[in-house]
Amino acid sequence: MASKYGRKLNKLDTSWKKTKDEHGESTGGFETVPSGNYVIGKLHVELEEDQNGCLRVARSQTVLEGDHAGFVVKDRMNLDPSIAPRGQEFMLKWLNLLGYQVDSLSEDLESTLEAINENQEATFAATIKEKDNWNNVYYNKVLEEGGGAQPEPENKGGEEEAGEMPDLDAMTKRQLKKLIEENDLGVNAEEYTDDDDLRDAIDMAWKKPKVSKATTKEKPVGRASRQASPKAGKDDEKTRKALFDLGDAFGISVNEDDSLAQLVKTLKEFTFKKKELEAKEVELLETVGLSEIIK
Repeated sequence: MASKYGRKLNKLDTSWKKTKDEHGESTGGFETVPSGNYVIGKLHVELEEDQNGCLRVARSQTVLEGDHAGFVVKDRMNLDPSIAPRGQEFMLKWLNLLGYQVDSLSEDLESTLEAINENQEATFAATIKEKDNWNNVYYNKVLEEGGGAQPEPENKGGEEEAGEMPDLDAMTKRQLKKLIEENDLGVNAEEYTDDDDLRDAIDMAWKKPKVSKATTKEKPVGRASRQASPKAGKDDEKTRKALFDLGDAFGISVNEDDSLAQLVKTLKEFTFKKKELEAKEVELLETVGLSEIIK
């Protein structure tokens, strides 16, 4: 006997086969993990359409440690401002944290998602929030960068003469910062909002003759020569501790031994409602240059 739904069911057979291939003989309900801080990895991302034809990026990530190790957490990031007014902002901050630069969604996004999928060794500290049987995942920091398609800068080990110039265009901002640090190039990456400008600064610094610290008695000049006073050191530690307490109070994944710079970078990925902050917390965020995350 022919079914009146036969034609519609036939159209769904392709997606049904895909579902069986993905989930096999699995049973059970749609479990979510409790809200909390987790170590996650095995990130897989895919560009897709929702039921209204609006584009979004679907993410699946695996919990690597703790009681829920092995559980795959899924969430989505909407790109259409009419659906999620801040969706593109969250996407940009997430890509920046991972170290990928996307200047154009139409030209760069899909290839970037492919690169992310190819790097299955990367691990992250994340805060997962559970609400209405759904999880939202907030990436706090990269724990391990993994391999990936983009090459790591070669460690020159403090050589006094400039070696072969790495391929700066193939490096993410995270990798560029690592190159600066490992080769003592004296470039402040935080001063450059455009990655190409940062690459130009690195290129100039790389080509400058390096002076051996062991053979010169001249004091360096400029910002790098300023030595913090004991009072400045105490003030920095007080600020660092206050930032840790703030992050911890809001359930953000921070560590007690994180440096001041690390805490600032972590908190920069979040936004805070001013009405939920104490006056001293507002002043603290403004003091470390994070006034833009106060809404």
